Amino acid sequence: MNIKPTTSMCSKNSNDIEIVRESGASSIKATGYQRFDLHKNHLIWLDESICDDNEDCYYTTAHLRSIACDLKSYSNVDECVLFIETMKDRKVYIIISGSLGQKVVPQIHDMSQIDTIFIFCGIEQRHKEWTREWSKVKGIFTEIMPICKSLKLATQRRQQNAISMSFIMSDEQTNQLNLNFIDTCMLKVVLATIPFGDADVLDYVNYCRDLFVDNEEELNNVEQVKCKYRQETAIWWYSRRNFLYYMLNHGIRLLDCDTLVRMGFLINDLHRQIEQLHKDQKSKEIFTVYHGQGLSKKEFKQLNKSKGGLMSFNSFLFTSKVREVSLRFARDNANDPDLIGILFVMKIIPKHSSAIFASIGDINTVSDEDEVIFSMHSVFRIEEIKAIDENETLFEVSLTLTDDKDLEFSRIMKCVQTESYQGSTGWFRLGLLLTDMGQMDKAEEIYKRLIDQETEESKKASIYHQLGWNKYNQKNYPEAILYYRKALEILEKILQPHHPKLATSYNNIGIVYGQLGDYSNARLSHEKALAIWKRTLLADDPSFGAYHNNIGLMYYNMGDYPNALSSYKKASDIWERSLPKDHPDRAMSYNNIGLSYENMGKYRKARSYYERAIKTVERSLPSNHPWTKQWKIDLERVKAKT
Repeated sequence: MNIKPTTSMCSKNSNDIEIVRESGASSIKATGYQRFDLHKNHLIWLDESICDDNEDCYYTTAHLRSIACDLKSYSNVDECVLFIETMKDRKVYIIISGSLGQKVVPQIHDMSQIDTIFIFCGIEQRHKEWTREWSKVKGIFTEIMPICKSLKLATQRRQQNAISMSFIMSDEQTNQLNLNFIDTCMLKVVLATIPFGDADVLDYVNYCRDLFVDNEEELNNVEQVKCKYRQETAIWWYSRRNFLYYMLNHGIRLLDCDTLVRMGFLINDLHRQIEQLHKDQKSKEIFTVYHGQGLSKKEFKQLNKSKGGLMSFNSFLFTSKVREVSLRFARDNANDPDLIGILFVMKIIPKHSSAIFASIGDINTVSDEDEVIFSMHSVFRIEEIKAIDENETLFEVSLTLTDDKDLEFSRIMKCVQTESYQGSTGWFRLGLLLTDMGQMDKAEEIYKRLIDQETEESKKASIYHQLGWNKYNQKNYPEAILYYRKALEILEKILQPHHPKLATSYNNIGIVYGQLGDYSNARLSHEKALAIWKRTLLADDPSFGAYHNNIGLMYYNMGDYPNALSSYKKASDIWERSLPKDHPDRAMSYNNIGLSYENMGKYRKARSYYERAIKTVERSLPSNHPWTKQWKIDLERVKAKT
């Protein structure tokens, strides 16, 4: 039976984290130096006459590769259809020859993977009649360049629809907020403390050279960034809607920390330029802006549920003062059977809000749209949702920029500030956040770079401590011991013998020894921590609860359940006196007591403590927190035994 008690490890940082994630090993992966799938789609060319040695085919392929790196060419219909069926989480743009169109389009049109179909033929007139029946056929072309132009427009529409949003229902708890909003918001706060420079821009450029090695158009854009990018031109570059725009929005939507850290210079420069323009423009009059895009049916359902609540645009957001411009985007999406077209109508009352936005008519590259750009995480109240012209796939959504006095909004922003490691700065602070987000490899990369640069011994000890914490979370206990001991060696040299930081190190080393099955060293380390705490802390300090809990864990791992139970009860008594009623550590102690009783065969008592644990934790942690989920499993297991 694989049932494990919960460990109480001295905090990796002085701030207690309230908003929690699914697990220490996040399911969101950093991309590393893999090819960046810029548009998250596949482009397919299907034509029976495709031949590698043909000059026209070579010419066509070269132009299509300038639009999308992931180009697949097929001359066999069955092979092509089979490939499309494997694309479960991607969209496909397909160019079909006129000779195959009438046969293939009915076969693939209703596949969810198909986004857009183009017919590439010799005589346009032959295909006008039959293509009218198929809404995903977006054009009939006799030359490749117009197809490339249409593909660009299609991918721009797809990317505009990929802007990350978070919906916050009016009765939703702060600690149950959408994690993309919380994590990207905290990333923005932390990145702002890092002094990015020319070296960081160059590092990003080199990264992009590798990503776009087969894409001449984007490589040219990359070289322009290298030569011409300046902090004061960030909005101009972003408004060009090239790889900078797509990559940043992709990173925010997928919470791709590797990409976001590399683009930290752009995030900072954009925010600061918008902030400066906002100060210079001194907007006071109430005005309205518009934003058109498509939402999936699932997202639209979330939007409807959140009416009366809040929504955040998590990325930098372009809006227009011209209603028809944004409505056109919304209508284009309403014609897509997989999407709902949305026209956001946003009321802005500048004197009531500290949100950062600016008019960029003199800066942006789209001069006829009279655009206003909002910085990341602009939060709006959802006022009204209504159909446009009684169209079931086209809606107008009225939003109002949140008032600074809005209690719900204030609570959310206070939560973000509390959780963004305010006691630290720069790259170290970023490492703390990435660790908490489960991005262990990226955090380790940052810490190791800091170790090589750091000259102050106390800061080196902190970095080694964080590396130990990372390795512990990755269950690499031998390396965790190594890093914790490096931190301890430094602290023993620079601190007094009874300094609380030494107790933290001893405690954490004891836990790791316990995981390794070295109970003698585990007990010795815990006793050293206890000796210091007795000299420096009050009798009811929660740290004593942590000590007894961890001694209980040691006994539990040894199979000595009566002594484990005794230690867990001591921890529970201390935490009941020193912590709030709904504190997660109190719930943890109840569950650990339940585990001990269960292993002793006392199932009714085990069930009672499991129920207490769940009742306590439901008031303080979200339902998808790993503790909550595991403890419910524990309860169901013991119910089957009683």
